[in-house]
Amino acid sequence: MVVVQVNVVDPEEGTRLVERLEQEFAGADAYLDREQMEVCIEVKKTPDKALAAIIDFLHEWDANQGDVMRGLAMNSRQYFG
Repeated sequence: MVVVQVNVVDPEEGTRLVERLEQEFAGADAYLDREQMEVCIEVKKTPDKALAAIIDFLHEWDANQGDVMRGLAMNSRQYFG
């Protein structure tokens, strides 16, 4: 299993992101950690295939929402933010 963590600017954006992820990726469990202002996406099935699609989706979502993503990590390893 791989966990993708996305830091967001506010809980409303986080909630919207969770809803979109649940629509787009049936094999991933997404939830908002309000305390950390972080959306977590647990990828359990075929993470190698799913990760690229999720990362692409997150970058597109961020661009469309006006740069609301503040960080991205996988299994607690920070990639930006």
